[in-house]
Amino acid sequence: MLFKSKKEKAAMTEKRKGPRAGFYQASYFLPANSTEDAHMHECWFSNIGEGGIAIETKEDMLKEGDEIRILYKIGVKLRNDNLKVLTARTRYNKFMYGCAFVEADEDRNVLINEYFKSEAIVPD
Repeated sequence: MLFKSKKEKAAMTEKRKGPRAGFYQASYFLPANSTEDAHMHECWFSNIGEGGIAIETKEDMLKEGDEIRILYKIGVKLRNDNLKVLTARTRYNKFMYGCAFVEADEDRNVLINEYFKSEAIVPD
């Protein structure tokens, strides 16, 4: 099926952990299984929540289940977190990935919640 039904979209939304906010930032990621001489790949964030981050890239190199290491800045803190790709889709010439944080981190959650206070929550 080319388009998802409202029921399927609602089921996808229910998988999200908590609210998310628009989070637009250029950054870099590295596939978790890469060797030391591998290069980082450019990406853009589109939103963030306590459960994870949505990213866009021009490269079609990830699939659902892959793990990546990502570098980003939230507030004044530079973060380097492991993510697991939960969803992968294509829009025009961009590849979009919904990623979940692999490890729980209370400090990261505090930073994200502080960011929420300064930004509008993204509707589903």
